[in-house]
Amino acid sequence: SSLDLLGLSEEVKQEKDRLLENFMEFSASLAKILISYNYWADYCDPASGLPMIAEDGNVVFPEVACFERLRKYRTSSAGGCRVIVHPAWGTNIYPATFFTNAPSEVLFKALASFNTT
Repeated sequence: SSLDLLGLSEEVKQEKDRLLENFMEFSASLAKILISYNYWADYCDPASGLPMIAEDGNVVFPEVACFERLRKYRTSSAGGCRVIVHPAWGTNIYPATFFTNAPSEVLFKALASFNTT
């Protein structure tokens, strides 16, 4: 993002909403492609941590905690929410996670279908 997402302004709120919508639309499309290739795919709503495709999706994926533990990223607090501090981009990021068991070459093929340039 071009904005520091640690802020609590209306502009930051709108940017987070835009990024969430972009991720959700992109992930739904990517998952549809991968599932049509007979691979498993799912993604988590970064706001709630809930899986979007799994029918038994009542387990929350702790996005920030995972980045903190697995990638060793620092965190900061913004209005009661923990926010990731990326080593290069600071708090100008909106982390979101997509899962699949597709091999990398299949994933890259699916991703290439989004290239419009």
